[in-house]
Amino acid sequence: MAEEYTRVGPLRNPHSLKEVQPVSPYPRIDPQQQHSNDQQGNRQAPSKDEGLQVRRRFIAMRRLVEQLKASRSLQRVNFQTADRELRLAGWQLAEAELRDLLHQLKFPLRNIDLLFRELAGNPTLSNLVAGKRLAAEDRLILPESPAGLSEYNLVFQPLPLHAESINSQLSQKVEAEGRYIHSTDRLRLSFRPADLLRGDTLELTISALVGAVEIDQAGRRRAILYPRPQEGFGLYADKQINLSI
Repeated sequence: MAEEYTRVGPLRNPHSLKEVQPVSPYPRIDPQQQHSNDQQGNRQAPSKDEGLQVRRRFIAMRRLVEQLKASRSLQRVNFQTADRELRLAGWQLAEAELRDLLHQLKFPLRNIDLLFRELAGNPTLSNLVAGKRLAAEDRLILPESPAGLSEYNLVFQPLPLHAESINSQLSQKVEAEGRYIHSTDRLRLSFRPADLLRGDTLELTISALVGAVEIDQAGRRRAILYPRPQEGFGLYADKQINLSI
């Protein structure tokens, strides 16, 4: 609704206005007095322990860091450094162990070379993802118990496999179980049925264990600990996470 304005002309006799009556003073408020309707006055402040429980995150990672920093070199790294070093570690692990695993499964040499060329030709087609929980006795990545943490894996894009590269025993295992896993301590090969319309019989996913990770309860923040290429360990945490070392 448009506002309406009234034109007012100049006052001809300003002394004709009645004098304004004085306003009675407002009673002063005692700053120490609690408001009668103040609900916060009746609310108890959180205890010191409750406040720490709300603010602290990554309890398992903090515990592990405390154990490691007394005897190991531990350095906080930024995202770019952690991403580069974790991907390099995953690729080097695949180069070191993938051929032997494929030989054990009786893959023809020409097909093994082809798989390596596909991996090398698409180095960016891989993702760093959290995996299953690490057991307290696992010492694959860290010298101390990683209880409460999960695997952090470099997972390569699935590779299609054709019938001529697969022996019948492997095909039968996949058909019987729906998936077949062949692995070393840190490198895992997972075979699944592929798209038969393209002529592929199996699909191979390669996963390399490169670190340990803890994700917060909201599933949005992560803290990663991993062995660095030179020595010691790298520690990365998403921004706005105050993870003391």
